[in-house]
Amino acid sequence: MFVDETKKFFLSVIAHEKLEISTFLIDLYMIKTPSDLNFMRMSSQSAIFFAKALTEELETIISQEMSISHKKIAEKMENLLEKNQKKIKESLGFSIESLDFTYSPVIQSGGYYDFRPQAESNGKNLSFDTIIWNLAVKYMNFNSAIVRTFFINASNVQKEAYEKACGVFEKTVQSLKPGVVIKELYKEIVEDLKRAHGVLAEKKPVHFGFGVILLFFFKNA
Repeated sequence: MFVDETKKFFLSVIAHEKLEISTFLIDLYMIKTPSDLNFMRMSSQSAIFFAKALTEELETIISQEMSISHKKIAEKMENLLEKNQKKIKESLGFSIESLDFTYSPVIQSGGYYDFRPQAESNGKNLSFDTIIWNLAVKYMNFNSAIVRTFFINASNVQKEAYEKACGVFEKTVQSLKPGVVIKELYKEIVEDLKRAHGVLAEKKPVHFGFGVILLFFFKNA
């Protein structure tokens, strides 16, 4: 009976005109319930927790001049969640049953950097030069990502570029307000980069990152 009714339903759907509803669904998902907002907060707090843990891990590695691969560091972060759940729960103050990494943390150094979301930590040892890492965690499918850059004995050129980039970043954060059209803000950011540091504008990635995401997915790029 159920199978027959299901067949009738799909046959009736096929006979009707198909409409594009993605815009409607986007508008629907934009509305956040109090529970959604709470999950976003938990996701963000979790990302900050692991960001601090990764920062401390890297500081230890650098201070002790340890030889360890990018991939091994990423695995240590994943193991931290698997083997220290009680401690993490106490630190965050909420249940972590729905907490997981969105993807394996990405640690990169040594002059080669892949800024795509689907990038992976390679098997080369960490270099004490310019270190870029990013990690993302999800709580109830709300994903929060953090990216950081560490300079070891930064050159004057690096210091100047980073200072200019931070200035543009701060202005961008202040501009992210309800009602702002993101594509228009993106154009403004690019123009700000051109004025602040031409080379940065030329080297900019295809996107400027993300904060909290619902249902994270990778796009081939």
